Amino acid sequence: MSRVPDLKPVVVTRAETSDGPLTRELKSLGLPTLLWPAVSVTPADPGPLTAALAALRSFGWIVFASRNAVAAVLERLPAAPPACGSRRSARRARKCCVSGAGPWTSCPTRRMRPR
Repeated sequence: MSRVPDLKPVVVTRAETSDGPLTRELKSLGLPTLLWPAVSVTPADPGPLTAALAALRSFGWIVFASRNAVAAVLERLPAAPPACGSRRSARRARKCCVSGAGPWTSCPTRRMRPR
């Protein structure tokens, strides 16, 4: 679809490339876009997260506030000690509850819950 003249651009505040899903959809509607990311997500020092995962049994709850936090933990779980990372031991311990704030954060946390 061709660009409609005299339309003001739609400002995309999420961190995505010029061919990201939202920008691509807006462009397909013929809308001009301006990328202006309001938040930038960069990797943090993994040390504190690794230490927390090693002490997972000492926590009663883990509540995630963002999908990025869920992804970071899921990425590190294979590096967790066998006592915390295996499903068998998770079923035995079952002391740590996992939750997310909101539907988009809660959905990926379901993969972390012991079965």
